[in-house]
Amino acid sequence: MTALLLGVRLALAGGRPSAVRAAMTAAGVALGVLVLLVAASIPTMVDGHDGREAARAVTPSPGPATATSTLVTAADTTFRDEDIGGLLVQAEGGRPATPPGVRRLPGPGDLVVSPALRDLLARPDAALLRERLRGRIVGTIGDAGLTGPGELFFYAGTDRLSAADGDRVTRFGGGVAPDPLPGFLTFLIAVAVVVLLLPIGAFIATAVRFGGEDRDRRLAALRLVGADRAMAARVATGETLVGALGGLLVGVGLFALARPLAGGIELFGVSVFPADVRPDATLAALVVLAIPLAAIVSSLAALRSVVIEPLGVVRRSATAPRRLGWRLLPAVIGAWMLWGMRGDLLRTDQEFDAHRAGVAVLLVLVGMTAVLPWVVEASVRRLGGGGLPWQLAVRRIQMDGGTAARVVSGVAVAVAGAIALQTLFTAAERVSTLPNPQSSARANVAIYPVYPGDAAMPQRSVAALRAIPGLQEVSSVRLAPAQRVGADEGAEIIVGDCDSLRAYGRIGRCRDGDTFLTGRTAAAPARTFELGGEGAAPSRWRIPAGARRVEPAPGPTGGALTGILATPRALAGIRLPGAEEEVYATVAPGVGGDTIERMRNVVADGALRSDVFRTDDPIELGAFTSVRRAIFAGTALVLLLLGASLLVGGLEQLRERRRPLAVLAAFGTRRRVLAWSVLLQAAVPVTLGLAVAVGTGIGLGWMLLRVGGASFVMDWGAVAGMTGIGAAVVLLVTALTLPALLRLTAPSGLRTE
Repeated sequence: MTALLLGVRLALAGGRPSAVRAAMTAAGVALGVLVLLVAASIPTMVDGHDGREAARAVTPSPGPATATSTLVTAADTTFRDEDIGGLLVQAEGGRPATPPGVRRLPGPGDLVVSPALRDLLARPDAALLRERLRGRIVGTIGDAGLTGPGELFFYAGTDRLSAADGDRVTRFGGGVAPDPLPGFLTFLIAVAVVVLLLPIGAFIATAVRFGGEDRDRRLAALRLVGADRAMAARVATGETLVGALGGLLVGVGLFALARPLAGGIELFGVSVFPADVRPDATLAALVVLAIPLAAIVSSLAALRSVVIEPLGVVRRSATAPRRLGWRLLPAVIGAWMLWGMRGDLLRTDQEFDAHRAGVAVLLVLVGMTAVLPWVVEASVRRLGGGGLPWQLAVRRIQMDGGTAARVVSGVAVAVAGAIALQTLFTAAERVSTLPNPQSSARANVAIYPVYPGDAAMPQRSVAALRAIPGLQEVSSVRLAPAQRVGADEGAEIIVGDCDSLRAYGRIGRCRDGDTFLTGRTAAAPARTFELGGEGAAPSRWRIPAGARRVEPAPGPTGGALTGILATPRALAGIRLPGAEEEVYATVAPGVGGDTIERMRNVVADGALRSDVFRTDDPIELGAFTSVRRAIFAGTALVLLLLGASLLVGGLEQLRERRRPLAVLAAFGTRRRVLAWSVLLQAAVPVTLGLAVAVGTGIGLGWMLLRVGGASFVMDWGAVAGMTGIGAAVVLLVTALTLPALLRLTAPSGLRTE
């Protein structure tokens, strides 16, 4: 205890320099603690999101209408790439079931919207959306009925629903648990967690070493006056714990202050309620215990030179070169663990050991941080002379290459992990993003209209679509299966107006009441067919004797359909049970995105349940989209932290060197020379660190793809982009420290006590 208290006293009793050093360490640790506590809150965020979504889930209640029953059907839509969820609701009694967050069910023509959707509707550029959701807003959905404060959601009242149009519910909630994520998405998440959190750990280990040069000299002096290794370790522990525990307390305070602001932040479509930003108890305890432990371990690991060569530390002379052997061991073990997990995750849903993958990736990246100081030291030892800024920078790195390597280790880990993650992401995207099966060169927009009673799309809506500028072709038909009476022969019947039927057959002249036969089909004039899908009562229809046989045309989706083409009057009075509506359009090249919004408005005029989407856009699995958004949001947060933490570290390094910088300035060295030396001192280890990071990231990405069973495809543009971002972050932060350099080179920096 005496040795620990001596360390605390040494950390605090050095006047203003000691206080500044402790404050720098606390600031660096606090930033790391802040992010770790946010990460520890992810389980509660996910639970809150899933719980609210389950609470408003539609659970059908079989049986007749009651006083508490409500008819519900989906009414989702999209506005300029913004997904908007919604439900059409219709009360069937005096006490209808209401979803959470809604006080009173909206009546016909009324809307209850989320706060984010209310704000979107109020924007001047949302006129087309207001035209679609034209109901009167009579309420706002409370937090209990939303998955996040930024969610766009609404309930629209109607009186046009029947039991066949949707689900009858007597209460909301009771939704089933979501399906487990596929193996490759679990794999992606496990790698992402390590990649995003390890840079935080690397920076915390660096932050607790702020002021390490002065600390090493003090401990070396203690060794020279008789302190043994154990006492030196205890003194170092006490000195390190001051900044670590102070940073832990400050980090907890920053988290408490920032937590209420979480509701106003949205990254890549991800938003959370402040009440859900609550660290999991077990993970929070791990953070509280891990910070002091990491500080102690880092401090003891740095005692090697003090214990073995205390006189060399005091004289600032070179110490023994670093050894490479043991530094490679973590990376070798991690690579061996990954190699043993080879499988086929990206093509199957096989189970996956996420913990083992996370530990393996962690070992590989930790091994890289262990190798980086050796690479920096071995490289700068061979650097020769040059200009004065270059000589000053190289000499400084040669004297203390470990500090330079520690500063860039967090960025190097982030870049290496990001390259590996992007490689895995590219492979996962090929599996999770599918080509749209309806994509074709002819029709590039599909319309899914769903109208009450499954009626056909009103002809007035088709006419309104054709009147929209920029649409070259609109086809609206109904497809129904047909079976020849008395024979085992089937055909497809396509019903539409003459303009729509021309997309399916070369019919030439046409008027309402005509019938056409395309391709080799069982249909022929005067033959009788039964029309109707599975489980529906069929209708009988006799093909008119005047039906003409024509050549089929490539349909809107590019594939020719053979069968019976009939205009509406040809089937007057004939029901088409089980028929499916098919509506396609072609948007001219270069036409603005508002054309799609106008189409959505036209279709929604008949029913809010209809939607319009581009058929040439790829289809993404919903889970993959959510994971990608969460990873991008986490990456943005980590980069923001790294920039702030590097700025703290750069200022601390300048503070440690204030005296030699002031001496150089007093002897006539130009401040421009000193500024260039500071930039070069950052550029050399950054270049070496990024070279190691790129090699590690590519190798790790290759191994991860081997684990997933995918072929190795490297996105070199992404590699260059991530490397450039890493270099830019370090150099920009270094440039931000130059004003502090100008202050430190003032004559007052020569004073010492």
